[in-house]
Amino acid sequence: MGRMIPSARGLLQGSLRDSTQDRLFAVPGGWQDCRLELCGVPLRLTIPADPDRVLDAQVEAMHQGALPDEAWPDPYWAALWSAATPTAEAVLRATWPPGTRALELGCGAGLVGLAALVRGCHVTFSDSAPQATCLALENARQNGFPEAQAQLIDWHDPPAASYDVILASDVLYHCGSHGAILRAIDRLLTPDGICWIGDPGRYAAQAFHHAAAERFRVALRDRAGQEFGVPSVGEFQLFVLRRGGR
Repeated sequence: MGRMIPSARGLLQGSLRDSTQDRLFAVPGGWQDCRLELCGVPLRLTIPADPDRVLDAQVEAMHQGALPDEAWPDPYWAALWSAATPTAEAVLRATWPPGTRALELGCGAGLVGLAALVRGCHVTFSDSAPQATCLALENARQNGFPEAQAQLIDWHDPPAASYDVILASDVLYHCGSHGAILRAIDRLLTPDGICWIGDPGRYAAQAFHHAAAERFRVALRDRAGQEFGVPSVGEFQLFVLRRGGR
């Protein structure tokens, strides 16, 4: 497996408050407290100090046969991936009305969902890893949003629910999961809803673009919010999905 590459843009590391640490579970390498300022909005995040150690510990436990592979949650929740920050910035610039029901898929630390909370949305954080939903709720709470909700969601078996907005970032790295992601969006999105997926410009995103166009109307936006036509490689892009086919 490759090394985790957290997004360092806008992060200021600091000591973790004891009260926050007491509410969280233990992770290899401990926790760190980070402050960000996105679109002029100050935010505070708690994230694992060494996400590689979280990944390595889980891989080692799997190799030792502590649990069958399918019983282990995805370990990648531990990193703040590179597309999370520009996706959160796009959400902060959004004009959705207050009270919009939003779901963050694959929430990890919850930065994108936190931006939606700032915009006045009613947010549900979701992930297949219970550690991620716990962390996302803690990050929401320490930024003044104790009313945020969380739900464990398996893309392969999404619940019967509906949301006006679905948000995600850095979830397109594995082509084999694209079908499940699209089916989950199809089930969870309201008829007139919108889905935003931030991607750092991975090659796999090109395959996702093709598959998504079979189910949704798809647009691409760059970091500045300008639309363009063909998925890029190595540059941030925001997939915008709406119902209606091609």
